[in-house]
Parts: sequence; structure tokens; C-alpha cells
Amino acid sequence: MKIVFLTNNLDIKNGGGRFSRDLITRIKKENIEVKILTTVASDYKEEEVIVYNSKLKLFFSLFKIRKIFKDYDIVHAIDGFPYAIVAAICNLGLKKKFIITAIGSGAIQPLYSKWSAMLKWAYHKADKITAISSYTADEINKKITDLVIKVIIPGIDYNHFAQQSADENKYKPYILSVGRIKERKGQYFSIKAFAKVSKQYKNLKYIIVGSSRGRYYRKISDLIKKLDIVDKIIFKEDISDQELVSFYKNAELFILLPQNVDYDIEGFGLVFVEAASFGLPVIGALQSGAIDAMLDGQNGFLVEPQNTDQTAKQMLKILNDHDLRDSFAKRSIEFAKSLDWQFIIKEYKEIYKNI
Repeated sequence: MKIVFLTNNLDIKNGGGRFSRDLITRIKKENIEVKILTTVASDYKEEEVIVYNSKLKLFFSLFKIRKIFKDYDIVHAIDGFPYAIVAAICNLGLKKKFIITAIGSGAIQPLYSKWSAMLKWAYHKADKITAISSYTADEINKKITDLVIKVIIPGIDYNHFAQQSADENKYKPYILSVGRIKERKGQYFSIKAFAKVSKQYKNLKYIIVGSSRGRYYRKISDLIKKLDIVDKIIFKEDISDQELVSFYKNAELFILLPQNVDYDIEGFGLVFVEAASFGLPVIGALQSGAIDAMLDGQNGFLVEPQNTDQTAKQMLKILNDHDLRDSFAKRSIEFAKSLDWQFIIKEYKEIYKNI
């Protein structure tokens, strides 16, 4: 069996890139030959940067992409725009088995734009459609009601995290967020909730691990000054894996409040599962992929995305109740183990086999 993948990137520090690399790496271990067509270059041997951002360059590359398709049995597009559209166009007449995996914004946002008709057409051309969360699937079905979408939650390498050692962290006690600093990650609202909690927990800090220092960063920096909690918020970026492990292992809880910003959404939120693998209680937002990345009431709480009073209340519930924290910690580890790639990859193998 030979599979050609189309995806934006294979960067482990990018959500979609991490998913693509993990999936493809494990598929290769099944003695399946792969080729990866990307937009952003990485160090992956089977990769070819050919799905260009430039529409003109992309148009002229379609003929080469189509030629590549001829040598493969299955075409797997990871996300809708432009990867599903490019795959559907290049597959015309070739009749290769065609799969689309919907990730997040690229699977939904174009359905509300001038690309809507093209993306709908591509979805209907697919032999199989999967999504990384029920939220992503539901958002697509709001615009295309007749699509059958199979939800396959992303996996993690549980042992990779479980076997990591970490030093004591000098910032303790603290709560933790991990994710690029951008509006859809919701740090503005988690900071407001933290400010309420810090009135009861004077020594508690909030560590935010994430890159980007643009407009949104300036917005939340202004908020931090306004709330008079400058000494309690610590931003970290470009940290090593060992540092990240230390932050996970020593945190009191993990929080991220994904927002739907003009259909720019968090398709899943792998960081919730990573945090769970370290036994952390987690707090996430409803109306986001977090609904599948955690177990509401079992290893943490789902809250309304912008309800900071509710969020603070649930944070305090975890911080104030050691028995509840221990219960959530145990369930977090069980949940993370259940999402190890050794189990998840079986679902993709079944699709490739039976498509």
C-alpha cells in the first residue's frame, strides 16, 4: 500500500503539524510507503514542498501533484483548505481512494467564505471523511448536513511523557497554560479568571508557555497591568522539552479556554491530553475541541468560553479539594493512556484497508 499525504507542515510545535507527523510516522512503521506534500518545509525525508501559499505557483504545481498521485493508492488530505481542494482537483479522472481529515479552522472557516462551494465539492468527492473531534465534525455538518464524518481523536506517545524526569520548579505553586498566544487560545479570559482566584491564593502564579508577541499579546499585557497581577503572570517561549516537562509535572492544574473567533477554532487541543498524561486536572472551554480532549467532571471541568466567574469557581473547586484533585489526577492518567497512538493508529489502518 502506498499513501500520499497533503498537509501544511510537520512541525511538532504546531498542532496540525504534530498530528500529521505523528500519524505519518506510525503509518510508516506499518510498512506502508508514504509521500508527503507540504506548504512549509521540515526535515522529513519523504517530504516535498509543493502545496504553495502563492495561488499562482500552486496552480502550476497541480500538474506535478497529479503526476505524483498516479504512483500512489490512497490520497489523504489533512484539513480542508487548501489541501482537500487540491487533492480533489488533482484526483479527477485518476479515481484514487481519497480521504480527508478535518482538523480545525482550515476545515470550517472556508465554508463561510468565497471558497465555500469548492470546499463543499471537495468534501463530497472524498471516499471517507474523518475529524479529530466531534466539535469539528459538528461545525462542518452545520454547513454540509449530508456528510458522514467519523471522529478519530488524536493520539499521544504516552510513554514519551511518562518516562520524562523533571527537576523541582522554582515557580511553584502555579497553574499552567500551553499554546501559542493568539485570540482563539483564550488567554485573555483565563487571565481574568486567574485574577479572581489569586485573591484567595496570594502566592499562586500563572505560567503561560507560548510564542508570539503581537497585537493579542499586547492586549493581554494591558489587561495584566489593569488587574495589577504583573508579578504573578510569567510568559515563557522557545523552551526545551525538558523545561516543558518540568512545567507540566509541577503545576497545580492546566487551563486553556479556546474561543471561536470568526470560525477560527481549536479543533482538538492536544495539550489537554499532554497535561493529563502528567496527572494534571484540566479546565477547558465548551464550544471547542476541548470537549473531546478531556472528560468533563472526571478529570476536570468544561466551562463557558468567556465566563470568568464560572471558570474561577471551578479552579477554586480543584485547588481547595485535595481529594478531588487526586481523583482527577488518576482519571487524567487513565484517559491519556487510552489515547496512546498504539490504539489510535488501528482506526486509520482499518480505514486504509477497507476504503
